[in-house]
Amino acid sequence: MSHPAPSDFNRELPWGKCGLVVVAAGESSRFGASKQLALVDGQPLLERTLAAFTPVPFSERVLVVPQAWLDEGRGAVLARIPEAERFHLVAGGSTRARSVFNGVVKISEACDLVVVHDGARPFPPLDAMSRCIAALQSNPDLGGAVVGREVTDTIKLVDGDGMILETVPRRELRAVETPQVARRDLLLQALFGDLADGFTDDMEALEHHGHATTVEVHHGVNLKVTRPHDLIIAEAILAARILEGKNP
Repeated sequence: MSHPAPSDFNRELPWGKCGLVVVAAGESSRFGASKQLALVDGQPLLERTLAAFTPVPFSERVLVVPQAWLDEGRGAVLARIPEAERFHLVAGGSTRARSVFNGVVKISEACDLVVVHDGARPFPPLDAMSRCIAALQSNPDLGGAVVGREVTDTIKLVDGDGMILETVPRRELRAVETPQVARRDLLLQALFGDLADGFTDDMEALEHHGHATTVEVHHGVNLKVTRPHDLIIAEAILAARILEGKNP
């Protein structure tokens, strides 16, 4: 399998103090099957996601998978996802927040920063991820940074009956994705306890605890595979990259 070009990320950053956590422990209820193993141009989705980070010199890597996978043994996981060989495997929890906590706690204290990524996003924008890390490195007051996109649709705020209350200015909105980068210790504190189960992403957990966060906008493709038809979109993205002469 081919990997993203190393130039997609900033090699000058302190990667030796950065850990990576890829979360792939969900039940795939909207997908209808184990989407981690769904094929994208002949390769399992999760395999493609892990491979996207191969050139990045993280000092530690953790992969969060369903408990059932671990029950079958590491060998069975590697047979399905060979790229998992580079990762320490841990079991997920009952919610996304608990799965992230289970992964981050396995990153040692030697890592000041942790990058958390959704295993269902096979095209992570490594350049924007690098900018997130650089933002935290340069600003000690920041607790976290996340990649995201400018919102192009018109967004309406509605009540419980669907009546429109307000049109929200797009210039004030960002659609956040992953990777999300956080200071390891702050993220562990923010995700500890039952309250964290309601958080939809890591930045929300940090914000709830009073830590400043920021968004680094990218203009590329960072598809999240949620439903079966997203696999068709993913394969179209791969085909387009090949036509453009880019490393898929």
